[in-house]
Amino acid sequence: MHESCGVFGIWVPEGNVATDSYFGLLQMQHRGQESAGIVVSQEGKLFSHLGMGTVDRVFAEEIPEEKLVKNIVELHEKGISQKDTIAYLKENKVTMKESILEKLKGRIAIGHVRYSTTGASMVANIQPMMGWFQGRQFAVSHNGNLVHTQKLREECGKKGYQFRTTTDTEIIVALMATSQKKDFIEALLEVLPQLEGAFSLAILFEDIVIGVRDSFGIRPLCWGTRNGTYIISSESCALDVLGARLGGEVAPGQMIIFKDGKEKRLFWAKNPSLSGLCIFEYIYFARPDSIIEGKTLYRVREKMGMLLFEEHPAPKAGLVISVPDSGNAGAFGYARQSKLPVTTYGLFRSHTIGRSFIEPVVEIRKLLLKLKFNPIPEIVQGLRLVVVDDSIVRAFTSPRVTQLLMEAKVKAMDFRIFSPPIRFPCYLGIDTPTLGQLARTEYKTNEEIIQYLRKKTGFQGELTLGHLSLDSTIKATGLVEKNFCTGCFDRNYPVPLE
Repeated sequence: MHESCGVFGIWVPEGNVATDSYFGLLQMQHRGQESAGIVVSQEGKLFSHLGMGTVDRVFAEEIPEEKLVKNIVELHEKGISQKDTIAYLKENKVTMKESILEKLKGRIAIGHVRYSTTGASMVANIQPMMGWFQGRQFAVSHNGNLVHTQKLREECGKKGYQFRTTTDTEIIVALMATSQKKDFIEALLEVLPQLEGAFSLAILFEDIVIGVRDSFGIRPLCWGTRNGTYIISSESCALDVLGARLGGEVAPGQMIIFKDGKEKRLFWAKNPSLSGLCIFEYIYFARPDSIIEGKTLYRVREKMGMLLFEEHPAPKAGLVISVPDSGNAGAFGYARQSKLPVTTYGLFRSHTIGRSFIEPVVEIRKLLLKLKFNPIPEIVQGLRLVVVDDSIVRAFTSPRVTQLLMEAKVKAMDFRIFSPPIRFPCYLGIDTPTLGQLARTEYKTNEEIIQYLRKKTGFQGELTLGHLSLDSTIKATGLVEKNFCTGCFDRNYPVPLE
Protein backbone atom coordinates (compact mmCIF):
# COMPACT_ATOMS: atom_id res chain seq x y z
CA MET A 1 0.00 0.00 0.00
CA HIS A 2 1.42 3.35 -0.98
CA GLU A 3 0.25 6.72 0.22
CA SER A 4 0.18 9.31 -2.45
CA CYS A 5 1.97 12.45 -1.22
CA GLY A 6 2.24 15.54 0.92
CA VAL A 7 1.66 19.10 -0.30
CA PHE A 8 2.83 22.40 1.14
CA GLY A 9 2.40 26.08 0.32
CA ILE A 10 3.59 29.32 1.94
CA TRP A 11 3.13 33.08 1.49
CA VAL A 12 5.30 35.45 3.56
CA PRO A 13 5.11 39.27 3.73
CA GLU A 14 8.90 39.57 3.46
CA GLY A 15 11.99 37.40 3.31
CA ASN A 16 12.55 34.09 1.54
CA VAL A 17 10.51 30.93 1.85
CA ALA A 18 12.87 28.16 0.72
CA THR A 19 14.07 27.18 4.20
CA ASP A 20 10.55 27.14 5.63
CA SER A 21 9.42 25.02 2.67
CA TYR A 22 12.29 22.61 3.24
CA PHE A 23 11.45 22.07 6.90
CA GLY A 24 7.74 21.82 6.14
CA LEU A 25 8.40 19.05 3.62
CA LEU A 26 10.84 17.33 5.96
CA GLN A 27 8.04 17.06 8.53
CA MET A 28 5.94 15.25 5.93
CA GLN A 29 8.64 12.88 4.71
CA HIS A 30 6.52 9.97 5.99
CA ARG A 31 3.98 10.71 3.24
CA GLY A 32 6.42 10.09 0.39
CA GLN A 33 10.06 9.08 0.07
CA GLU A 34 10.33 8.79 -3.71
CA SER A 35 10.86 12.40 -4.73
CA ALA A 36 10.64 15.97 -3.47
CA GLY A 37 10.47 19.44 -4.94
CA ILE A 38 10.03 23.13 -4.21
CA VAL A 39 8.92 25.87 -6.60
CA VAL A 40 9.26 29.55 -5.61
CA SER A 41 7.90 32.65 -7.31
CA GLN A 42 9.97 35.81 -7.59
CA GLU A 43 8.25 38.71 -9.32
CA GLY A 44 6.07 36.29 -11.27
CA LYS A 45 8.96 34.11 -12.44
CA LEU A 46 9.12 30.54 -11.15
CA PHE A 47 12.31 28.86 -9.95
CA SER A 48 12.41 25.22 -8.93
CA HIS A 49 14.51 22.43 -7.58
CA LEU A 50 13.18 18.89 -7.93
CA GLY A 51 14.81 15.52 -7.44
CA MET A 52 14.42 11.83 -6.78
CA GLY A 53 14.89 10.72 -3.19
CA THR A 54 14.16 12.03 0.28
CA VAL A 55 13.95 15.73 1.12
CA ASP A 56 17.36 15.90 2.77
CA ARG A 57 19.03 14.25 -0.22
CA VAL A 58 17.26 16.32 -2.85
CA PHE A 59 18.18 19.58 -1.12
CA ALA A 60 21.65 18.63 0.09
CA GLU A 61 24.44 21.06 -0.72
CA GLU A 62 25.95 20.37 -4.12
CA ILE A 63 28.94 21.31 -6.23
CA PRO A 64 27.61 23.11 -9.34
CA GLU A 65 28.71 21.42 -12.54
CA GLU A 66 30.01 24.67 -14.02
CA LYS A 67 32.18 25.32 -10.96
CA LEU A 68 33.58 21.79 -11.06
CA VAL A 69 34.39 22.04 -14.77
CA LYS A 70 36.00 25.46 -14.29
CA ASN A 71 38.28 24.12 -11.55
CA ILE A 72 39.31 21.12 -13.64
CA VAL A 73 40.09 23.28 -16.68
CA GLU A 74 42.13 25.75 -14.62
CA LEU A 75 44.17 22.95 -13.02
CA HIS A 76 44.71 21.30 -16.39
CA GLU A 77 45.93 24.59 -17.90
CA LYS A 78 48.44 24.87 -15.06
CA GLY A 79 49.82 21.46 -15.97
CA ILE A 80 48.53 19.71 -12.83
CA SER A 81 48.40 15.93 -13.24
CA GLN A 82 45.14 14.00 -13.16
CA LYS A 83 46.09 12.37 -9.85
CA ASP A 84 46.86 15.72 -8.22
CA THR A 85 43.70 17.27 -9.72
CA ILE A 86 41.56 14.57 -8.11
CA ALA A 87 43.35 15.04 -4.79
CA TYR A 88 42.81 18.82 -4.95
CA LEU A 89 39.11 18.46 -5.70
CA LYS A 90 38.62 16.01 -2.82
CA GLU A 91 40.45 18.30 -0.42
CA ASN A 92 38.48 21.38 -1.46
CA LYS A 93 35.03 19.89 -2.13
CA VAL A 94 33.54 21.48 1.00
CA THR A 95 34.44 25.01 -0.12
CA MET A 96 33.08 24.30 -3.61
CA LYS A 97 29.66 23.26 -2.31
CA GLU A 98 26.74 25.66 -2.58
CA SER A 99 23.40 25.70 -0.81
CA ILE A 100 20.50 24.83 -3.07
CA LEU A 101 18.03 26.56 -0.76
CA GLU A 102 19.89 29.88 -0.94
CA LYS A 103 19.33 29.93 -4.70
CA LEU A 104 15.55 29.61 -4.32
CA LYS A 105 14.65 33.20 -3.50
CA GLY A 106 11.08 34.41 -3.28
CA ARG A 107 8.23 35.25 -0.90
CA ILE A 108 5.86 32.48 -1.99
CA ALA A 109 6.42 28.80 -2.67
CA ILE A 110 4.79 25.39 -2.90
CA GLY A 111 6.38 22.02 -2.26
CA HIS A 112 5.72 18.32 -2.60
CA VAL A 113 6.86 14.92 -1.37
CA ARG A 114 5.76 12.04 -3.55
CA TYR A 115 5.03 8.39 -3.65
CA SER A 116 3.58 7.29 -6.96
CA THR A 117 0.03 5.99 -6.87
CA THR A 118 -0.48 6.83 -10.52
CA GLY A 119 2.40 7.35 -12.87
CA ALA A 120 5.72 5.59 -12.80
CA SER A 121 8.60 6.28 -10.43
CA MET A 122 10.53 8.57 -12.75
CA VAL A 123 12.03 12.06 -12.91
CA ALA A 124 9.36 13.42 -15.28
CA ASN A 125 6.65 12.78 -12.70
CA ILE A 126 8.28 14.73 -9.85
CA GLN A 127 6.13 17.51 -8.41
CA PRO A 128 5.37 20.38 -8.09
CA MET A 129 4.40 20.22 -11.75
CA MET A 130 4.67 23.41 -13.77
CA GLY A 131 2.55 24.63 -16.67
CA TRP A 132 1.55 27.74 -18.60
CA PHE A 133 -1.63 29.79 -18.36
CA GLN A 134 -2.09 32.66 -20.82
CA GLY A 135 1.66 32.98 -21.24
CA ARG A 136 2.39 32.91 -17.49
CA GLN A 137 3.78 30.04 -15.45
CA PHE A 138 2.02 28.28 -12.61
CA ALA A 139 2.78 25.19 -10.50
CA VAL A 140 0.66 22.48 -8.87
CA SER A 141 1.26 19.99 -6.04
CA HIS A 142 -1.31 17.20 -5.79
CA ASN A 143 -2.17 14.68 -3.09
CA GLY A 144 -4.68 12.02 -4.15
CA ASN A 145 -5.80 10.18 -7.26
CA LEU A 146 -8.07 11.35 -10.05
CA VAL A 147 -10.38 8.81 -11.69
CA HIS A 148 -12.09 8.71 -15.09
CA THR A 149 -9.34 10.84 -16.62
CA GLN A 150 -9.06 9.30 -20.08
CA LYS A 151 -11.78 11.48 -21.62
CA LEU A 152 -10.21 14.66 -20.17
CA ARG A 153 -6.81 13.58 -21.46
CA GLU A 154 -8.21 13.06 -24.94
CA GLU A 155 -10.01 16.41 -24.92
CA CYS A 156 -6.85 18.28 -23.93
CA GLY A 157 -4.93 16.41 -26.62
CA LYS A 158 -7.44 17.54 -29.25
CA LYS A 159 -6.85 21.14 -28.14
CA GLY A 160 -3.15 20.74 -28.83
CA TYR A 161 -1.79 19.93 -25.38
CA GLN A 162 1.07 17.42 -25.45
CA PHE A 163 1.37 15.32 -22.30
CA ARG A 164 4.89 14.86 -20.94
CA THR A 165 4.22 12.55 -17.98
CA THR A 166 2.14 9.54 -16.94
CA THR A 167 0.77 11.11 -13.74
CA ASP A 168 -2.84 12.16 -13.31
CA THR A 169 -1.69 15.53 -11.93
CA GLU A 170 -0.87 16.67 -15.45
CA ILE A 171 -4.59 16.50 -16.26
CA ILE A 172 -5.01 19.55 -14.01
CA VAL A 173 -2.10 21.33 -15.70
CA ALA A 174 -3.48 20.49 -19.16
CA LEU A 175 -7.00 21.71 -18.35
CA MET A 176 -5.63 25.02 -17.07
CA ALA A 177 -3.31 25.40 -20.06
CA THR A 178 -6.15 24.86 -22.55
CA SER A 179 -8.72 27.01 -20.73
CA GLN A 180 -10.09 30.00 -22.65
CA LYS A 181 -10.57 32.03 -19.46
CA LYS A 182 -8.35 35.08 -19.03
CA ASP A 183 -8.36 35.12 -15.22
CA PHE A 184 -6.51 32.32 -13.39
CA ILE A 185 -9.04 31.92 -10.56
CA GLU A 186 -11.94 31.89 -13.03
CA ALA A 187 -10.16 29.20 -15.05
CA LEU A 188 -9.59 27.18 -11.89
CA LEU A 189 -13.26 27.46 -10.96
CA GLU A 190 -14.07 26.11 -14.43
CA VAL A 191 -11.57 23.23 -14.21
CA LEU A 192 -12.18 21.90 -10.68
CA PRO A 193 -15.77 20.66 -11.25
CA GLN A 194 -14.46 18.55 -14.14
CA LEU A 195 -12.18 16.56 -11.83
CA GLU A 196 -13.33 13.32 -10.24
CA GLY A 197 -11.58 11.55 -7.41
CA ALA A 198 -9.33 12.66 -4.58
CA PHE A 199 -7.36 15.88 -4.73
CA SER A 200 -5.86 18.22 -2.19
CA LEU A 201 -3.87 20.84 -4.10
CA ALA A 202 -1.31 23.54 -3.45
CA ILE A 203 -1.13 25.93 -6.42
CA LEU A 204 1.31 28.76 -7.12
CA PHE A 205 0.58 31.54 -9.62
CA GLU A 206 2.38 34.87 -9.78
CA ASP A 207 1.95 36.38 -6.29
CA ILE A 208 -0.72 34.03 -4.91
CA VAL A 209 -0.80 30.65 -3.19
CA ILE A 210 -3.98 28.60 -3.43
CA GLY A 211 -5.16 25.57 -1.48
CA VAL A 212 -7.93 23.37 -2.89
CA ARG A 213 -9.72 20.32 -1.50
CA ASP A 214 -12.06 17.97 -3.34
CA SER A 215 -15.77 18.05 -2.59
CA PHE A 216 -15.67 14.91 -0.41
CA GLY A 217 -12.61 15.90 1.65
CA ILE A 218 -10.88 12.61 0.84
CA ARG A 219 -7.33 13.80 1.52
CA PRO A 220 -6.54 16.16 4.42
CA LEU A 221 -5.47 19.78 3.95
CA CYS A 222 -5.01 22.36 6.69
CA TRP A 223 -3.84 25.94 6.94
CA GLY A 224 -2.21 28.16 9.53
CA THR A 225 -0.63 31.55 10.22
CA ARG A 226 2.55 32.99 11.71
CA ASN A 227 3.06 36.75 12.06
CA GLY A 228 1.48 37.62 8.73
CA THR A 229 2.66 34.42 7.05
CA TYR A 230 0.09 32.01 5.57
CA ILE A 231 0.75 28.28 5.18
CA ILE A 232 -1.14 25.33 3.73
CA SER A 233 -0.10 21.75 4.39
CA SER A 234 -1.29 18.17 4.17
CA GLU A 235 -0.67 17.86 7.91
CA SER A 236 -0.55 20.18 10.87
CA CYS A 237 2.84 18.81 12.02
CA ALA A 238 4.43 20.91 9.26
CA LEU A 239 2.89 24.03 10.80
CA ASP A 240 4.23 23.14 14.23
CA VAL A 241 7.87 23.02 13.18
CA LEU A 242 7.51 26.47 11.59
CA GLY A 243 5.96 28.02 14.68
CA ALA A 244 2.63 28.56 12.94
CA ARG A 245 -0.80 28.43 14.56
CA LEU A 246 -3.28 25.98 13.08
CA GLY A 247 -6.14 27.95 11.55
CA GLY A 248 -8.22 24.92 10.61
CA GLU A 249 -9.02 22.57 7.77
CA VAL A 250 -9.58 23.61 4.20
CA ALA A 251 -13.19 22.47 3.94
CA PRO A 252 -14.35 19.92 1.34
CA GLY A 253 -15.09 21.71 -1.93
CA GLN A 254 -13.32 24.85 -0.73
CA MET A 255 -10.57 27.01 -2.20
CA ILE A 256 -8.42 29.21 0.04
CA ILE A 257 -6.39 32.01 -1.55
CA PHE A 258 -3.46 33.86 0.03
CA LYS A 259 -2.52 37.16 -1.58
CA ASP A 260 -1.20 40.52 -0.36
CA GLY A 261 -1.29 39.44 3.28
CA LYS A 262 -4.94 38.46 3.12
CA GLU A 263 -6.88 35.25 2.89
CA LYS A 264 -9.99 34.61 0.83
CA ARG A 265 -12.14 31.50 1.00
CA LEU A 266 -14.77 30.38 -1.46
CA PHE A 267 -16.55 27.18 -2.37
CA TRP A 268 -16.02 25.89 -5.90
CA ALA A 269 -18.19 22.76 -5.50
CA LYS A 270 -21.94 22.41 -5.32
CA ASN A 271 -23.19 20.67 -2.16
CA PRO A 272 -19.77 19.71 -0.73
CA SER A 273 -19.62 17.65 2.46
CA LEU A 274 -17.14 15.73 4.56
CA SER A 275 -18.29 12.38 3.20
CA GLY A 276 -15.13 10.72 1.97
CA LEU A 277 -12.28 11.43 4.41
CA CYS A 278 -9.80 8.56 4.14
CA ILE A 279 -10.06 6.68 7.42
CA PHE A 280 -6.56 5.32 6.90
CA GLU A 281 -5.20 8.77 7.63
CA TYR A 282 -6.36 8.14 11.19
CA ILE A 283 -5.03 4.58 11.33
CA TYR A 284 -1.62 4.92 9.70
CA PHE A 285 -0.78 7.64 7.19
CA ALA A 286 -0.74 10.88 9.14
CA ARG A 287 1.77 11.43 11.93
CA PRO A 288 0.50 10.85 15.48
CA ASP A 289 1.26 14.48 16.41
CA SER A 290 -0.91 15.83 13.58
CA ILE A 291 -4.46 17.07 14.10
CA ILE A 292 -7.35 16.22 11.78
CA GLU A 293 -10.86 17.53 12.41
CA GLY A 294 -9.82 18.74 15.86
CA LYS A 295 -8.42 15.39 17.04
CA THR A 296 -4.75 14.63 17.72
CA LEU A 297 -4.11 11.34 15.95
CA TYR A 298 -2.12 9.86 18.84
CA ARG A 299 -5.23 10.07 21.00
CA VAL A 300 -7.39 8.56 18.26
CA ARG A 301 -5.02 5.60 17.86
CA GLU A 302 -4.74 5.19 21.60
CA LYS A 303 -8.55 5.00 21.75
CA MET A 304 -8.51 2.42 18.97
CA GLY A 305 -6.17 0.32 21.11
CA MET A 306 -8.47 0.64 24.10
CA LEU A 307 -11.49 -0.45 22.09
CA LEU A 308 -9.41 -3.27 20.59
CA PHE A 309 -8.89 -4.72 24.07
CA GLU A 310 -12.61 -4.56 24.76
CA GLU A 311 -13.34 -6.50 21.56
CA HIS A 312 -10.33 -8.85 21.68
CA PRO A 313 -8.87 -9.33 25.16
CA ALA A 314 -5.82 -11.54 25.67
CA PRO A 315 -6.29 -13.01 29.16
CA LYS A 316 -3.17 -15.22 29.06
CA ALA A 317 -0.72 -12.52 27.90
CA GLY A 318 1.95 -11.03 30.14
CA LEU A 319 3.19 -8.07 28.09
CA VAL A 320 1.98 -5.74 25.32
CA ILE A 321 4.46 -4.75 22.61
CA SER A 322 4.00 -2.69 19.47
CA VAL A 323 5.14 -3.13 15.91
CA PRO A 324 6.88 0.24 15.90
CA ASP A 325 6.38 3.00 15.15
CA SER A 326 2.87 2.94 13.68
CA GLY A 327 1.63 0.48 16.30
CA ASN A 328 2.90 2.43 19.33
CA ALA A 329 -0.18 4.49 20.20
CA GLY A 330 -2.53 1.52 19.78
CA ALA A 331 -0.30 -0.61 22.00
CA PHE A 332 -0.36 1.98 24.78
CA GLY A 333 -4.15 2.16 24.48
CA TYR A 334 -4.48 -1.62 24.64
CA ALA A 335 -2.22 -1.77 27.69
CA ARG A 336 -4.02 1.09 29.39
CA GLN A 337 -7.36 -0.67 29.07
CA SER A 338 -6.04 -4.15 29.87
CA LYS A 339 -3.77 -3.03 32.78
CA LEU A 340 -0.97 -5.09 31.22
CA PRO A 341 2.62 -3.78 31.14
CA VAL A 342 3.68 -2.34 27.77
CA THR A 343 6.90 -1.58 25.93
CA THR A 344 7.85 -0.26 22.51
CA TYR A 345 11.21 -2.01 22.78
CA GLY A 346 10.05 -5.60 22.43
CA LEU A 347 10.91 -4.97 18.80
CA PHE A 348 13.55 -2.32 18.31
CA ARG A 349 12.98 -0.23 15.19
CA SER A 350 15.92 1.09 13.21
CA HIS A 351 15.21 4.73 12.38
CA THR A 352 17.78 4.71 9.61
CA ILE A 353 15.13 2.83 7.61
CA GLY A 354 12.16 4.82 6.31
CA ARG A 355 8.62 3.59 5.88
CA SER A 356 8.91 0.24 4.08
CA PHE A 357 5.13 0.53 3.54
CA ILE A 358 5.66 3.18 0.83
CA GLU A 359 8.65 1.69 -0.97
CA PRO A 360 7.87 1.33 -4.71
CA VAL A 361 9.61 -2.02 -5.30
CA VAL A 362 8.34 -5.18 -3.58
CA GLU A 363 11.80 -6.75 -3.24
CA ILE A 364 13.17 -3.59 -1.61
CA ARG A 365 10.18 -3.46 0.73
CA LYS A 366 10.84 -7.04 1.86
CA LEU A 367 14.56 -6.37 2.35
CA LEU A 368 13.86 -3.25 4.40
CA LEU A 369 11.64 -5.27 6.72
CA LYS A 370 14.63 -7.49 7.50
CA LEU A 371 16.68 -4.44 8.40
CA LYS A 372 13.91 -2.50 10.13
CA PHE A 373 13.13 -4.56 13.25
CA ASN A 374 15.20 -6.42 15.81
CA PRO A 375 13.84 -7.97 19.03
CA ILE A 376 15.45 -7.54 22.43
CA PRO A 377 15.33 -11.12 23.78
CA GLU A 378 15.85 -10.12 27.42
CA ILE A 379 12.50 -8.29 27.30
CA VAL A 380 10.33 -10.87 25.51
CA GLN A 381 11.93 -14.29 26.06
CA GLY A 382 9.56 -16.92 27.48
CA LEU A 383 6.54 -14.60 27.51
CA ARG A 384 3.17 -14.64 25.85
CA LEU A 385 2.89 -11.30 24.03
CA VAL A 386 0.13 -9.07 22.76
CA VAL A 387 1.61 -7.75 19.50
CA VAL A 388 -0.23 -4.58 18.41
CA ASP A 389 -0.03 -3.27 14.83
CA ASP A 390 -2.09 -0.83 12.78
CA SER A 391 -3.06 -3.05 9.84
CA ILE A 392 -2.39 -6.11 7.71
CA VAL A 393 -2.26 -5.22 4.02
CA ARG A 394 0.00 -7.49 1.99
CA ALA A 395 1.05 -9.54 5.04
CA PHE A 396 4.75 -8.79 4.54
CA THR A 397 5.37 -7.42 8.03
CA SER A 398 3.53 -9.97 10.20
CA PRO A 399 5.54 -13.04 9.08
CA ARG A 400 8.78 -11.16 9.68
CA VAL A 401 7.64 -10.09 13.15
CA THR A 402 6.53 -13.65 13.96
CA GLN A 403 9.88 -15.03 12.80
CA LEU A 404 11.90 -12.53 14.86
CA LEU A 405 9.89 -13.10 18.02
CA MET A 406 10.07 -16.87 17.56
CA GLU A 407 13.86 -16.63 17.32
CA ALA A 408 13.80 -14.56 20.53
CA LYS A 409 12.05 -17.56 22.19
CA VAL A 410 8.65 -15.98 22.69
CA LYS A 411 6.18 -18.57 24.00
CA ALA A 412 2.93 -17.36 22.34
CA MET A 413 1.60 -14.35 20.44
CA ASP A 414 -1.77 -12.61 20.37
CA PHE A 415 -1.74 -10.34 17.31
CA ARG A 416 -4.10 -7.41 17.73
CA ILE A 417 -4.76 -5.06 14.81
CA PHE A 418 -6.44 -1.69 15.38
CA SER A 419 -8.13 -1.58 11.99
CA PRO A 420 -10.63 -3.86 10.25
CA PRO A 421 -9.38 -6.35 7.63
CA ILE A 422 -8.49 -4.63 4.35
CA ARG A 423 -10.46 -6.54 1.74
CA PHE A 424 -10.86 -4.20 -1.24
CA PRO A 425 -8.60 -2.08 -3.47
CA CYS A 426 -8.28 1.70 -3.23
CA TYR A 427 -8.34 4.01 -6.25
CA LEU A 428 -8.27 7.33 -4.44
CA GLY A 429 -4.70 7.82 -3.31
CA ILE A 430 -3.42 4.44 -2.13
CA ASP A 431 -1.59 2.14 -4.50
CA THR A 432 -3.56 -1.06 -3.98
CA PRO A 433 -5.51 -1.05 -7.27
CA THR A 434 -6.01 -4.85 -7.49
CA LEU A 435 -7.40 -7.49 -5.17
CA GLY A 436 -4.32 -9.62 -5.77
CA GLN A 437 -2.19 -7.18 -3.79
CA LEU A 438 -4.18 -7.76 -0.60
CA ALA A 439 -3.54 -10.62 1.82
CA ARG A 440 -7.25 -10.96 2.59
CA THR A 441 -7.95 -11.93 -1.01
CA GLU A 442 -6.24 -15.28 -0.43
CA TYR A 443 -6.56 -15.54 3.34
CA LYS A 444 -10.13 -14.53 4.03
CA THR A 445 -10.40 -15.53 7.69
CA ASN A 446 -8.27 -14.92 10.76
CA GLU A 447 -7.54 -18.63 10.99
CA GLU A 448 -6.22 -18.68 7.42
CA ILE A 449 -3.88 -15.78 8.25
CA ILE A 450 -2.67 -17.69 11.32
CA GLN A 451 -2.00 -20.81 9.25
CA TYR A 452 -0.12 -18.66 6.74
CA LEU A 453 2.09 -17.29 9.54
CA ARG A 454 2.80 -20.79 10.80
CA LYS A 455 3.69 -22.00 7.32
CA LYS A 456 6.01 -19.04 6.69
CA THR A 457 7.79 -19.20 10.04
CA GLY A 458 7.38 -22.68 11.53
CA PHE A 459 6.19 -21.18 14.81
CA GLN A 460 4.53 -23.88 16.96
CA GLY A 461 3.36 -21.80 19.91
CA GLU A 462 -0.18 -20.52 20.32
CA LEU A 463 -1.18 -17.77 17.88
CA THR A 464 -4.35 -15.67 17.90
CA LEU A 465 -5.49 -12.73 15.77
CA GLY A 466 -8.08 -10.03 16.38
CA HIS A 467 -9.07 -7.00 14.27
CA LEU A 468 -10.86 -3.91 15.51
CA SER A 469 -14.38 -3.63 14.11
CA LEU A 470 -15.29 -0.86 11.70
CA ASP A 471 -17.82 0.56 14.17
CA SER A 472 -15.15 0.91 16.87
CA THR A 473 -12.59 2.29 14.42
CA ILE A 474 -15.00 5.08 13.52
CA LYS A 475 -16.05 5.60 17.15
CA ALA A 476 -12.42 6.32 18.08
CA THR A 477 -12.25 9.21 15.59
CA GLY A 478 -15.14 11.11 17.18
CA LEU A 479 -16.83 11.39 13.78
CA VAL A 480 -19.54 9.27 12.16
CA GLU A 481 -19.43 6.71 9.36
CA LYS A 482 -20.93 9.03 6.75
CA ASN A 483 -17.86 11.31 7.09
CA PHE A 484 -15.47 8.64 5.81
CA CYS A 485 -14.36 6.68 2.82
CA THR A 486 -14.32 3.09 4.07
CA GLY A 487 -13.92 1.49 0.65
CA CYS A 488 -10.88 -0.60 1.57
CA PHE A 489 -12.95 -2.30 4.28
CA ASP A 490 -16.45 -2.54 2.78
CA ARG A 491 -16.22 -1.27 -0.85
CA ASN A 492 -18.18 1.86 0.12
CA TYR A 493 -16.35 4.52 -1.94
CA PRO A 494 -17.52 8.17 -2.12
CA VAL A 495 -16.71 8.38 -5.84
CA PRO A 496 -18.43 6.00 -8.31
CA LEU A 497 -15.72 3.94 -9.98
CA GLU A 498 -17.71 2.76 -13.01
